[in-house]
Amino acid sequence: MGFGLLPYRYCLVSHHVWTRAALRDRLWPWSATQQKVARTWSSQIEISDRYPEFRFFASAAQHYKWLEEFYPAVFEKVKQKIKDKKFGEFLPEECR
Repeated sequence: MGFGLLPYRYCLVSHHVWTRAALRDRLWPWSATQQKVARTWSSQIEISDRYPEFRFFASAAQHYKWLEEFYPAVFEKVKQKIKDKKFGEFLPEECR
């Protein structure tokens, strides 16, 4: 290692909530999916509070909409995390 730099390891965290299965296959009710989104984002908020280097990425606009509509307190925290550049959005390859 030159220049006195320490090596870094990066792990990008993304989520995967099966919204499509709830819609198409009706495997569970919408409300269960909405609750799962709120729990997932809440967990990511807590982790990012504990680990400053942590980043979370999500791609489903509908999930953000559900947070805004049904879980406004979580949504406000997410908005702050986005401003702090701790949360972000990525587009899957098929959407580019």
